[in-house]
Amino acid sequence: MGVLRMVGRTAATVVPVAQLARLGLPGLLVVVGLVGVLSLLSIGTLWWVISNDARSVRTERLLRAIRGRRK
Repeated sequence: MGVLRMVGRTAATVVPVAQLARLGLPGLLVVVGLVGVLSLLSIGTLWWVISNDARSVRTERLLRAIRGRRK
């Protein structure tokens, strides 16, 4: 859910509401489409990492290092 929130904030920053209102429905469809594509790419990347044990272990080690924890 945090990723969708971040994408929404980014889209809101890139496309101001007044400009989006001027573009109308086609502009809204473009923004919704971009959010959908970014969501699919994020889910696909997550699936790619989880599907391989070596990548999963390495990702877990990186996340633990970022958080300052050791095994």
